[in-house]
Amino acid sequence: MIVRGRLHGSRPSGKKLVFIVIRERFSTVQATLFVKEPEVSQGMAEYTRRIPKESIVEIRAKVVIPENPIQGCSQKVDLLITEIWTINKSAPMLPFQLEDAGRRCENQEDEEKQDSGKKVEESKDAAAGGKVTSYVG
Repeated sequence: MIVRGRLHGSRPSGKKLVFIVIRERFSTVQATLFVKEPEVSQGMAEYTRRIPKESIVEIRAKVVIPENPIQGCSQKVDLLITEIWTINKSAPMLPFQLEDAGRRCENQEDEEKQDSGKKVEESKDAAAGGKVTSYVG
């Protein structure tokens, strides 16, 4: 199976194991790279660890249904990577991370307390007809 998508995140586990999450629109799937010579080399694991988030990657993998469902992804299967390519490499440091933008604020008052050191400016946005809050550091 070949899968192409954005590298949502990666997590190395020792020198021989790398977990990555690939995202396409709203779907995510976990892929695992396990060093097993000669199919998957140590160099391939090092290469995978260095791919920046939000890069477009393409993998060739075998689909495996794990005993315990994967909780962090929308697809409950695991992909065992045999090949990985970087199609389009993103900038090493993005201005913001998608995890930060996608976090839900449970309590607005707590959120404002965290920003207590910042000056809050509120103004009317005439075009949108609503209130705009901006933080000035």
